[in-house]
Amino acid sequence: MSQENEKLAASLTERFEKANTKLREDFNVKLQREIQDVSGKVDILKRDTEHGIDNLIKSVGDLSEEMSTKVNAHVVQTRKELDKQGQEIITSSKVVLANIREHKAETESTVASLRQAINQSREEVDGLLNSMSGDVRTSIQECESQIQNVKHTNESEIKKINKAISSLEAKITAG
Repeated sequence: MSQENEKLAASLTERFEKANTKLREDFNVKLQREIQDVSGKVDILKRDTEHGIDNLIKSVGDLSEEMSTKVNAHVVQTRKELDKQGQEIITSSKVVLANIREHKAETESTVASLRQAINQSREEVDGLLNSMSGDVRTSIQECESQIQNVKHTNESEIKKINKAISSLEAKITAG
């Protein structure tokens, strides 16, 4: 029996090893086929991906070139429009400057007339003051003080206007 068991064990071991060897060979063949199949699919995918990337790069390049052309055309048009507007502003500024100068001359003439009227009024008031006395004289002095205040206020306003006009002239001339 021991000999039979040994033969049986040897026979089983031999069959197991043959089956194991055949199973390994079949597995290796299937594995090799799967590897070749997957490698083929990877190659196709790689080729398709490279083709897609090449198409994408070409499309991006075409789009970039088209956008560059459009942007350049827009820049040229914007520059033309800005130049046109700049010329219009310069022309308008010259007209405004002439108007300001005319207004300044009129204002200076008005100021001179006001000064002359104030001086004349003062002389008249002084003449009246000399002929009047007491309370009347005091009232007239108060009036003269008020006239002086109005005069200073007007002169101050006129100086502000002249200063603003000079500032505008400087800006327009510099601009």
